[in-house]
Amino acid sequence: MSDLSQFQHPRFARMYERISAESERRGTAAHRDRALAGLAGRVIEVGAGNGMNFGHYPAEVTEVTAVEPEDRLRALAGRAAAAAPVPVRVVPGHAGALPFADGSFDAGVASLVLIVGTRSARLARRAVAGAAARRAAAVL
Repeated sequence: MSDLSQFQHPRFARMYERISAESERRGTAAHRDRALAGLAGRVIEVGAGNGMNFGHYPAEVTEVTAVEPEDRLRALAGRAAAAAPVPVRVVPGHAGALPFADGSFDAGVASLVLIVGTRSARLARRAVAGAAARRAAAVL
């Protein structure tokens, strides 16, 4: 794992924890349902935040590997993973240094995330296999 110190933003993490719950109640949940509908197989979620997507993955998803660099958000995502309807593994990391082989996943998700730089986006897409990479490219 690379050094994640540059990704630590505790004030933002505390704020995001509060506003994301309210946002979910005000309609973001429906957007998440639509965005994740149709996914199946192994999914990588880059920038999982506090895990708000986890409860919205369809049953056809066999595993989610959730990558989050920020310590507080990753801890919250770990708690959300325990309550998810599909298996979720939360790991430390960031889009610029994903520790997965090319084609390791069937789909990729980056929700409410700004992946800076074309290299980071390209690395994230490479982790997704075949035709799913084209769909991931639209999301990333």
